[in-house]
Amino acid sequence: MKNTREKGRRDFLQLAGIGAGLVLLSGCEKEAATSQGTAKKGKASAATEVTAAEDLMREHGVLRRIFVIYEEIMRRLEYDNETPPHALSVAAATVRSFIEDYHQKVEEELVFPRLRQDGKHVPVLDVLLAQHAVGRKLTDTIIRLAEPLPSELADRTLLSNSMREFMRMCRPHAAREETVIFPALHQILSAKEYEAMGGALELRERQLFGPKGFEETVDKIAEVERNLGLLDLATFTPGV
Repeated sequence: MKNTREKGRRDFLQLAGIGAGLVLLSGCEKEAATSQGTAKKGKASAATEVTAAEDLMREHGVLRRIFVIYEEIMRRLEYDNETPPHALSVAAATVRSFIEDYHQKVEEELVFPRLRQDGKHVPVLDVLLAQHAVGRKLTDTIIRLAEPLPSELADRTLLSNSMREFMRMCRPHAAREETVIFPALHQILSAKEYEAMGGALELRERQLFGPKGFEETVDKIAEVERNLGLLDLATFTPGV
């Protein structure tokens, strides 16, 4: 079966929009992915294209910056130091909207199924999926206790422990994805499939957050860092 170029393009956009773009990356649907990549280049020829792995890894970078915020708020809770209003609630809300509702959903709907089809890394994928679910429960607790910050010792301890457990799980989680899962994805996809994957990820991001969604998310986290005195990167350089 052979689709026309225009029909393939419409099919790709429709499926990518509902989170099933990878269905198009097999068999006769590959032509649709090629058409989508061509259309993207024509519309954004002046922009620097972001590959699928780079897109996912820079989102991990946002999460790592939130870890720094979590650690600072944990320190302030321990020493009963004042914390700027909304700092934790903004950070936790970003984890929920940008990491869990977007980034992880993309992995679950587009990335992991393709690797399962290949039959490799299935045990790791099972653990990653389970950790996504656990992470959401921890984020539920963090959001619930983020504003106002609790005054009771039991709630402060629960909040700190939830942030600590979330970070302890997500650090190796992200590292395993970056060193095993994302390279494996690149290895099993053809150049055209990989380009189409990048297009599907970018389309989902634009649908949810607008054309500057990543940049605006980074700006939001930078403002929290500024309020906590964490924005100047040089402050993290140890004196030796």
